[in-house]
Amino acid sequence: MAEKAAKHTVTIGVALLAVIGSSVIGLGYYQYVFLPSAGGGEGGIPENVLNPSQNATIRLIAGSYFPSQADNYTPKNLTVTLGVNNKVVWAMEDTVPHTVTSVGKTADSKFDEAANSGNYLRQLGDRFVFTFTKQGVYNYYCVPHAAWMRGVVTVLPGSEQSGQQSSEHK
Repeated sequence: MAEKAAKHTVTIGVALLAVIGSSVIGLGYYQYVFLPSAGGGEGGIPENVLNPSQNATIRLIAGSYFPSQADNYTPKNLTVTLGVNNKVVWAMEDTVPHTVTSVGKTADSKFDEAANSGNYLRQLGDRFVFTFTKQGVYNYYCVPHAAWMRGVVTVLPGSEQSGQQSSEHK
């Protein structure tokens, strides 16, 4: 009889541990997986901000390496709106390497990291792409031509989150 009671106690103990373990796993999933993605895409960033319906393009035109070429980043001052056209493409149209490098600390450390990661645009067709997801003013320049190649992207409100980046070379 005592042996039967001991087996029954062990069975209840194992079942109780299974229930507790399942609860912990479920709460962990809810807190660390479900809740962060409930607001949309990455870290709660709305899908329309992560994947805007339009891109904005800044061209690095031919001859940008000459100090006399005033239109090197075209346009030099770009304004975008979150959720509309906040994915910016810097398109290389020159034959001399250039960069898109952050001037100091901006509103989004992800832009600073991406723009300071040695993203040289080395040949025709190369692109640097960044999706802005925080409102703010983002100043940038070209390292080899810092004295005259400077630009600004102004991001207007729509949502205030963090960003993502990619570099593409053809």
